[in-house]
Amino acid sequence: MNWFEHNLAIIRKRDPALAEKISACQDEPFKIEVVESKIASTPTLKIKKDGREVFLHSLYNPQVEGERWIKNIASEGEDKVIIIGFGLGYHVEEFLRQYGHTKRLLVVEPEIWLFKKVLEIKNLSFILEHDSLVLSVGENKLALERKLSAFMNIGQLDKVAIEVFPSYPRIFEKSFNEIKKTCIEIFRYVRIGENTILYFSGLWPENVFRNLVCTVKSPGVNSLFGKMNKKPGIIISAGPSLAKNRHLLKEAKGKAVLISVDTALRSLLKENIKPDLVVALDGSELNYKHFEGISLDDVPLVYFPTTHYKIIEEYRSSKIVVGDEVPLTQWIMKYIDDKGSLSYGGSVATAAFDLAVKMGCDPVIFVGQDLSYPGGKSHADGTVFESVIVKDDGAKNKMYVEDIYGNQVLTDASMYTFLQWFEQAIDALKHERLFIDATEGGAKIRGTRIMTLREVIDKNLPERFDPGEIISDTIKAYSPPDTGALADALKEAVEDLAEIERFSRKGAEYAGELLNVYTAKKISLGKVAKLVRKMERVDKQIKEKENNRLLNIILQRVLLAVMKGPLAKANEGETEREKGIRVARRSLLLYQGIEGAAKTMGGYVGSALKDLESYERKNGLLDTSR
Repeated sequence: MNWFEHNLAIIRKRDPALAEKISACQDEPFKIEVVESKIASTPTLKIKKDGREVFLHSLYNPQVEGERWIKNIASEGEDKVIIIGFGLGYHVEEFLRQYGHTKRLLVVEPEIWLFKKVLEIKNLSFILEHDSLVLSVGENKLALERKLSAFMNIGQLDKVAIEVFPSYPRIFEKSFNEIKKTCIEIFRYVRIGENTILYFSGLWPENVFRNLVCTVKSPGVNSLFGKMNKKPGIIISAGPSLAKNRHLLKEAKGKAVLISVDTALRSLLKENIKPDLVVALDGSELNYKHFEGISLDDVPLVYFPTTHYKIIEEYRSSKIVVGDEVPLTQWIMKYIDDKGSLSYGGSVATAAFDLAVKMGCDPVIFVGQDLSYPGGKSHADGTVFESVIVKDDGAKNKMYVEDIYGNQVLTDASMYTFLQWFEQAIDALKHERLFIDATEGGAKIRGTRIMTLREVIDKNLPERFDPGEIISDTIKAYSPPDTGALADALKEAVEDLAEIERFSRKGAEYAGELLNVYTAKKISLGKVAKLVRKMERVDKQIKEKENNRLLNIILQRVLLAVMKGPLAKANEGETEREKGIRVARRSLLLYQGIEGAAKTMGGYVGSALKDLESYERKNGLLDTSR
């Protein structure tokens, strides 16, 4: 019996795009033959490749093979499993039967033509209809990255396992290696995301709410989109090679939009070069050092609400805000005008790149974008980090990549991530515009044309124009939004956070009592049940508060400790008493964390409300009826 239409109908209900892609597939790069296994009379597949015949599953009993493989890879420690290789689905079905009620499964099948053949051979209803299954079939790198990113949540990497069905690396070596590489990259992205949240979880909320009034009254970055259509744009980063050619940027002024990252600004000003825009991203106190003591009134700042508040308070020139995707920023943006957003891959240079692209710049030119440590230097002379030297100390995060001369240059995991981000972004846009690397050093950015800055100025900057005037006219045309809805939302948030603080304090009290019950000589199960009910009631009260989402970022440190710390996992041979003590301590830690976060966030929101009311009063906008 041919099961293709039956199986495809199930897929179509869950993923119409995948069903369409399967139907349209006509490829069959290898000759494949369905063979009945010798013992169980269940089908396996024989594939002819490079003059050899290889079997996708056991020739004797593929079902038992799948059961044994799942038994060997099974672990109680993971909540999510990624399996590379669907095959005929024996192992997938076994996994779902054993663990589908407790674990989620992502199956990555690299070969869509093979999957189409499998749909003909077997009734896959149990697998395809299972709620715990996520499928990735024949997807390109970008689509697979999105699926993996959604599957691997921040804070839960230690609970994700990747397994490879044994025949796939041997039969489908090229596609397997590509998938393996993508998985490693996404693991790295998520781990960097974890570290970023841990570092900035205490900084972002303060910055966002101290910058709130400026965010309200600043024009959005979307006001610049399309304003430099077909005009050259130069992204000036602070890599060591900037020292080689920054003097030439004086000649490029008025012939290209000069977009400086925050780290490079001080170095440019020492050469009496004023960019047309400067982009600031980082929320740390250290980032403020790039601006400290600088007095500029004619270079607009493109900033994120999470940028360190001292930069925003002290920077004298006009400001343009980016409505980024941090939940706190999104919460604020609901009540004011759309500011637009920029895609960025973790560095300010990637944000500057997307700004140049969205303004319509063509060509987009890199200067100072080393993405590596040529000569052991991390940054150009004249920057805050000019004296930093980086050596190959054998650390796991250090590696070598090809430079623009075909040699090897030292980089690290973070900069390699940025390099990949640039290469992927350029690849997606390569048919739309020209990308030039005029860094004159550092890592090779695939997809760029390598030129000296002298050559770029002579060949690619033929016309004079005034970027400053275009930007200035755009800023002057902006009218700030009404702030009434935001003020009302802030007032409600202050009240909700005070309630959450009170509820969590009570929850911590109950968790402390529960700990005492479990550490007593005799455990009272009646007291345990009563306290658990009380804690469940507290949980419900906290969840019902609309503004509990404001706590998400500031709570990340606590949540990561709860999910990944020593209290998260049961010890081997743990008794009921030991489990009760561990759970009670974990609950106490969580409630205390929520209480502290609500108190801290309430202070930030309350101060922001006062600042907003002062702004409204000064501009005759205060509604006394509120």
